Amino acid sequence: MDWDEEGQTMTIRVSATSALGVLRLAFDAGVALLSTVVAVPVSFAAGEARSMAQTARGDIAPATEHPAEAACDV
Repeated sequence: MDWDEEGQTMTIRVSATSALGVLRLAFDAGVALLSTVVAVPVSFAAGEARSMAQTARGDIAPATEHPAEAACDV
């Protein structure tokens, strides 16, 4: 680590390098957060589209009521 003649403070070069490192970490964290915020709704929409397509093709049978459930309805 570079110190000035008195040995009490870091030089500007080391301070700037440290500040840039912190800024890069903050930028990387922001990009990761943004990608998560975008990925969740996109994956949800893709899943819904796939489900609707399967329903439209008839791959998913409509829900039928079980006889035991019908007996419980009063």
